[in-house]
Amino acid sequence: MSDKANKDIEKALQSLKARGMNAIFAENREAARKLVVDMVPENSIIGCGDSTTARSIGVLQDLDDWGHRVLNPFRWPKIMREKPQKWPLRLIRHTVQGCNAFISSSNAVTLDGKLVNIDGGGARVTGMVFGPRLSIVVVGRNKLVRNVDEALYRIKNVIAPRHAKTIGWNCPCVDSGKCVEPEEICDPDRSICNVTVILERRPAGTEIEIAVIIVDDDLGLSWDPDWPQERIERIVAEYKEFTPPHFPRHGG
Repeated sequence: MSDKANKDIEKALQSLKARGMNAIFAENREAARKLVVDMVPENSIIGCGDSTTARSIGVLQDLDDWGHRVLNPFRWPKIMREKPQKWPLRLIRHTVQGCNAFISSSNAVTLDGKLVNIDGGGARVTGMVFGPRLSIVVVGRNKLVRNVDEALYRIKNVIAPRHAKTIGWNCPCVDSGKCVEPEEICDPDRSICNVTVILERRPAGTEIEIAVIIVDDDLGLSWDPDWPQERIERIVAEYKEFTPPHFPRHGG
């Protein structure tokens, strides 16, 4: 990585700490995996958001092997792909509210220390910021952005269209390759961009610890369109490998 990339990681870590979060650097995905395992208290109930990053570093299986109870509603691809009326909402609710540690990633992290996320249903962002005593957010270097405006633009016009296309949801942005709003307002049942949360600081009046691990590796779905095509293709290929099929939304 370039000196600029290293400086960006260091700046983001310092900013996250200034905002009350436990910011930690991991030199690679194996180091991140070990950090997460060591951070979780014994005999924990662990919830997880729909995170390609967590799946790709293998930490969920590690935690299961260590005897923790891992609540993962995304473990059963058939349920996710078929019969949406049987989507396990009770399980998802328990995943968010019934755990004492929650593992997820963030769509973007700004250099001034803000976590920017957009969800279809909101379970991931809820678990990240309220409920569990410990929230662990694992983020690849490819998700660092300059500011909130850049984060929102990238999520809406890079991440969301590719994600929707890969999981088989018939969102309007799939055909256009970018967000169609404000010209066209998406039907919430066809949109994966219904809940936007910008976490600026550790939530006040709570006991929650938010630990953000920034990994010096590309993890999850995010890139700058100006990056070399080879790097973008590697990011997309790994994302596809570790993203299970989801059930299609209406019209999909």
